[in-house]
Amino acid sequence: MQSLKKEEFGYYKNQEIDKITLTNDNGFQISVINLGAIIQSIKLPEGFAKRELTLGFNDLAGYLSPEYRENYPYFGAVIGRHSSRILNGETQINGKKISLKKNHAGHHLHGGEIGFDSKVWKFENFDNSRVTLSLFSPDGDENYPGNLNVEVTYELNDENEITVSYSAKTDQPTIINLTQHTYFNLNQSCDSILKDEIKINAKRILEFNSDVVPTGEILDVENTKFDFSVFKMIPAEIDNSFLVESDKKPVGVLRNEDQTIEMKVYTNQKILHIYSGFYIPELKPEGRRTTQPNAGVCFETQGFLDAENHEKFPSNVLNSNDIYNHKTKFSFKF
Repeated sequence: MQSLKKEEFGYYKNQEIDKITLTNDNGFQISVINLGAIIQSIKLPEGFAKRELTLGFNDLAGYLSPEYRENYPYFGAVIGRHSSRILNGETQINGKKISLKKNHAGHHLHGGEIGFDSKVWKFENFDNSRVTLSLFSPDGDENYPGNLNVEVTYELNDENEITVSYSAKTDQPTIINLTQHTYFNLNQSCDSILKDEIKINAKRILEFNSDVVPTGEILDVENTKFDFSVFKMIPAEIDNSFLVESDKKPVGVLRNEDQTIEMKVYTNQKILHIYSGFYIPELKPEGRRTTQPNAGVCFETQGFLDAENHEKFPSNVLNSNDIYNHKTKFSFKF
């Protein structure tokens, strides 16, 4: 029988941080905390010794420690208002120029200095199969215009599928491009994902400059190193955006070295960004996997990166009469 457990996880800026764990009939479980709407843990059932599939910490102190924050990898967090980089922190909304906080090598990254990943969300409602968190982002937050109300729902079913649903409303035009930044490692003991394999159902990729910012060009992947139409080992320095062709088939597939566990990713978003975690800091969280470069891989589903600076890219502008609504499903087989 599916179950839910809620427990205290700590305090941040005098606000209580709680953890909710959903467990399905198979014993497969996901744990979420309301700091950053973080996926704190995804575990296999008892038959797999409750193997942990993600990177993270078993206490709040780990997420706040200087060692973690110095080379901040955003373990498990919801990224917003805008994931990935915006060139020189400059963008536009309906022809009006907007200057955003520059927090990474002169660019705007993952929502700015204090993005959604570092804010305390509210557990809005929950039951044995789903949990919804909400966040209010005020007008001017990190220089973004508009009062924005956001909800993220995590749902777990008995087919071992985790669905992440995003919705948002604004009272004036703004830009929004949310994603989930969980690092997956499906191995039992190996602290690297470089012998794991990925398959990507995408024929095109965004061209990037040396700062991982789009140039505006879209390239074919056929006969290039970015052609993952068949399973290949994960490259050490992949940090690239693939164009999603369909929400009916998995855009990305991850499987561990011995092929005992597989994860498929489905989305109605336009981009799958894959990052092999080559800047993950070296950490030794108590009771969790040791982290290091390439200790986990991210499957970040999102809209086009830096879209408002490129005429050919679909816009990420959300107007006051529209609703932002996207879903991503992580389907596990073991």
